Amino acid sequence: MPPIPELIPMANSTTIIDHDRKFIYGLKLVVTESELRTIFLDVEGPRSFVVQQGTLGTGATVKLYSNYDSTFEEVYKLVIFGDVNGDGLVNANDVSEISEAEFFGPE
Repeated sequence: MPPIPELIPMANSTTIIDHDRKFIYGLKLVVTESELRTIFLDVEGPRSFVVQQGTLGTGATVKLYSNYDSTFEEVYKLVIFGDVNGDGLVNANDVSEISEAEFFGPE
């Protein structure tokens, strides 16, 4: 039986991968797919991962696949601390989201 794929931090990166909760954090603001692949994330063995297209902010997904049979293995979510609305930035829009949730409740 082939080994289970494992997503790992790129050597010397700030990336932290919580395998129990399936979260990836320790990333910079406004990270691109290319940076995620070359600076922050790696895979152990013959495996690959697919990054959600578009904005890579809080909630964006990284899907891990086995290269043995192309089967889907796991999905992880990115967490950018302070990025409440998922746009990859920490700004007044995030503060507004928090204020609205405080006064009107969650969506």
